[in-house]
Amino acid sequence: MLLQNGRKAILKHFWTFECHNLYTNRETPNTKSWENQAKYIKRVKNIPDFVRDSVLEKWLTFAKSENLTEFMMWRLLIMKRKFTPPE
Repeated sequence: MLLQNGRKAILKHFWTFECHNLYTNRETPNTKSWENQAKYIKRVKNIPDFVRDSVLEKWLTFAKSENLTEFMMWRLLIMKRKFTPPE
Protein backbone atom coordinates (compact mmCIF):
# COMPACT_ATOMS: atom_id res chain seq x y z
CA MET A 1 0.00 0.00 0.00
CA LEU A 2 2.87 2.34 0.78
CA LEU A 3 4.34 1.78 -2.67
CA GLN A 4 0.97 2.61 -4.25
CA ASN A 5 0.80 5.89 -2.29
CA GLY A 6 4.31 6.77 -3.45
CA ARG A 7 3.35 6.18 -7.06
CA LYS A 8 0.23 8.29 -6.63
CA ALA A 9 2.31 11.11 -5.15
CA ILE A 10 4.66 11.02 -8.14
CA LEU A 11 1.73 11.17 -10.58
CA LYS A 12 0.20 14.10 -8.66
CA HIS A 13 3.55 15.89 -8.84
CA PHE A 14 3.74 15.50 -12.61
CA TRP A 15 0.07 16.47 -13.02
CA THR A 16 0.68 19.67 -11.03
CA PHE A 17 3.90 20.39 -12.91
CA GLU A 18 2.18 20.04 -16.29
CA CYS A 19 -0.77 22.21 -15.24
CA HIS A 20 1.18 25.04 -13.66
CA ASN A 21 4.33 25.23 -15.74
CA LEU A 22 4.37 27.86 -18.47
CA TYR A 23 6.87 25.78 -20.42
CA THR A 24 4.36 22.93 -20.82
CA ASN A 25 3.13 24.63 -23.98
CA ARG A 26 5.90 23.64 -26.39
CA GLU A 27 4.29 25.20 -29.45
CA THR A 28 5.51 28.39 -31.14
CA PRO A 29 3.98 31.38 -29.28
CA ASN A 30 1.07 33.27 -30.83
CA THR A 31 0.12 30.54 -33.29
CA LYS A 32 -3.14 28.61 -33.56
CA SER A 33 -1.58 25.45 -32.13
CA TRP A 34 -0.14 27.45 -29.21
CA GLU A 35 -3.58 28.90 -28.45
CA ASN A 36 -5.16 25.43 -28.60
CA GLN A 37 -2.50 24.05 -26.27
CA ALA A 38 -2.99 26.97 -23.86
CA LYS A 39 -6.75 26.30 -23.78
CA TYR A 40 -6.10 22.60 -23.15
CA ILE A 41 -3.70 23.37 -20.28
CA LYS A 42 -6.26 25.74 -18.76
CA ARG A 43 -9.00 23.06 -18.94
CA VAL A 44 -6.75 20.44 -17.33
CA LYS A 45 -5.77 22.96 -14.65
CA ASN A 46 -9.45 23.48 -13.77
CA ILE A 47 -10.15 19.78 -13.14
CA PRO A 48 -11.18 19.34 -9.49
CA ASP A 49 -8.80 17.51 -7.18
CA PHE A 50 -11.23 14.68 -6.43
CA VAL A 51 -11.60 13.96 -10.16
CA ARG A 52 -7.81 14.07 -10.62
CA ASP A 53 -7.33 11.67 -7.71
CA SER A 54 -9.96 9.29 -9.10
CA VAL A 55 -8.33 9.28 -12.54
CA LEU A 56 -4.88 8.65 -11.06
CA GLU A 57 -6.22 5.85 -8.84
CA LYS A 58 -7.93 4.21 -11.82
CA TRP A 59 -4.72 4.48 -13.88
CA LEU A 60 -2.63 2.92 -11.10
CA THR A 61 -5.13 0.06 -10.74
CA PHE A 62 -5.11 -0.52 -14.50
CA ALA A 63 -1.31 -0.41 -14.74
CA LYS A 64 -0.93 -2.79 -11.80
CA SER A 65 -3.42 -5.20 -13.35
CA GLU A 66 -1.81 -4.97 -16.80
CA ASN A 67 1.68 -5.55 -15.40
CA LEU A 68 0.49 -8.49 -13.32
CA THR A 69 -1.15 -10.06 -16.36
CA GLU A 70 2.01 -9.65 -18.44
CA PHE A 71 4.14 -11.10 -15.65
CA MET A 72 1.88 -14.14 -15.27
CA MET A 73 1.93 -14.77 -19.03
CA TRP A 74 5.74 -14.55 -19.03
CA ARG A 75 5.96 -16.89 -16.07
CA LEU A 76 3.68 -19.46 -17.72
CA LEU A 77 5.84 -19.31 -20.84
CA ILE A 78 9.02 -19.83 -18.81
CA MET A 79 7.49 -22.71 -16.84
CA LYS A 80 6.65 -24.54 -20.08
CA ARG A 81 10.27 -24.49 -21.28
CA LYS A 82 12.47 -27.48 -20.80
CA PHE A 83 15.76 -26.54 -19.26
CA THR A 84 18.88 -28.62 -19.53
CA PRO A 85 21.24 -28.59 -16.60
CA PRO A 86 24.57 -26.85 -17.15
CA GLU A 87 27.40 -29.20 -18.08
